Amino acid sequence: MKSSDKALQEFFTALLDEPEAKVDSAPLQKLLDGVDKPKVETVPQQVTPTEQPVVSEPVVTKPESVARIIAPAPVVAPTERIEEPVVDVQSDTDVAPQTAPANSLTEAPPVPDEEFQALYFEVAGMTLAVPLEQLGGIHNLDEEQVSNLIGKPSWFRGLLAHRERKLNVVDTALWVMPEKYDDKLAEQLNYQYLVMLKDSNWGLACERLITTSQLMPSAVNWRTTMGKRPWLRGMVKEQMCALLNVDALIELLNTGMNSQQANNPE
Repeated sequence: MKSSDKALQEFFTALLDEPEAKVDSAPLQKLLDGVDKPKVETVPQQVTPTEQPVVSEPVVTKPESVARIIAPAPVVAPTERIEEPVVDVQSDTDVAPQTAPANSLTEAPPVPDEEFQALYFEVAGMTLAVPLEQLGGIHNLDEEQVSNLIGKPSWFRGLLAHRERKLNVVDTALWVMPEKYDDKLAEQLNYQYLVMLKDSNWGLACERLITTSQLMPSAVNWRTTMGKRPWLRGMVKEQMCALLNVDALIELLNTGMNSQQANNPE
């Protein structure tokens, strides 16, 4: 293991106060084959003068389970999603509010009563999880299409135009662990996807989508108070990874704070 990888694992272990474990990436990797260019094939039929032509149904090679998460080109949004107007970021602290409750930094969200699904993704060797019900969609991220803006927080990577929207791209590694971020880590990052947060214009850049799974409420060590790191809702026990508090994370991004500044939001 590289010394930089070991340092990242030690950092995240300390952050969660739990040992870290890897999530099996095989299931989702199989599902993601061909995600950028899903193929639709039709089977031609031979027609003779004495028979009617047979119209074949299109055969979609892209798995249905992934289609619910990632759009063919380039994004999928949850069912009945309403497009928002263009939101530009004007300064470090004047970002337009986006669907985060006023008390999201001080009050812990209620623990779910039923089983729920979560998406696991990887950033700089860290595994993070987001509830699918709070996932706003996933974009294929092309860094060349991201427009940089001057005078914004260092973790604000830029704007990604999508239809009539401008999506805010967050350098997730820099936001989560600014004290560990250096030039070497920056060079190693290979962001491939943008994980959108609810119906906001904020998206977390990530390197790899790992898998999705069903979680019972008992499978998570829930935080009962926000305190430090209000963006952490709890820890998934088996995977030993952080479950994001999406509402709090949106509010922190709106105010221009990173995770280090959010350790003492008051």
